[in-house]
Amino acid sequence: MDKNNNIGFVNLNNKAELAGRICSEIVANTAIDECVCLHFTVECPRISKINDYINVLVPTEKAFNLSLSNGAFVRINGQFRSYNNSSGIGSRLILALFADDIVLLDEKAYTESGQCNSVFLKGNICKPVIYRKTPLGREISDILLAVSRSNYRSDYIPTILWGVNAKASELLEVGCKIEVSGRMQSREYTKSTDGGDVIRRAYEISASKFSNIYIS
Repeated sequence: MDKNNNIGFVNLNNKAELAGRICSEIVANTAIDECVCLHFTVECPRISKINDYINVLVPTEKAFNLSLSNGAFVRINGQFRSYNNSSGIGSRLILALFADDIVLLDEKAYTESGQCNSVFLKGNICKPVIYRKTPLGREISDILLAVSRSNYRSDYIPTILWGVNAKASELLEVGCKIEVSGRMQSREYTKSTDGGDVIRRAYEISASKFSNIYIS
């Protein structure tokens, strides 16, 4: 096993699975400090018919025998990770599903398999929890979760909780260790720049379950 990129290592703190359609060109990404990866976007529908668009990084050796292309259906197991963006373009934090395993599906197999977008994270709260209510009165909390890897690094994953889970998380402090499970999601927002308003895409975990393990 490569100690630098952890290929083949199962991180029990971070497990994710996604099935969907590749909806972008596939490019080689050498900027990631892990290894040379294929970089593309996967479109995954929600029950509400809204689509999430998730960044995917596949180490080239994992895709050696696969004919990946724009429009292909895939199922991916891996880890939802964060990377620093040093390009100066877009968000300073890149969030992506790092593939430990990827398989091609035909459209029939993909349709019959049903929707697949799940993630489990175990980590420490590293910024004060922001609890608020939406204009419609729905409770929500924003958490930044630090999830350890095996190489003494951490991924920093924005996570949102809803309803009673949001209310229960309101009093959690920085350093609390929690587990969350839910799905990877994307959302578009408008950012004002010197050149005018631009549409950007943010990524986060929408957690349906969480538990407080202990306060470290």
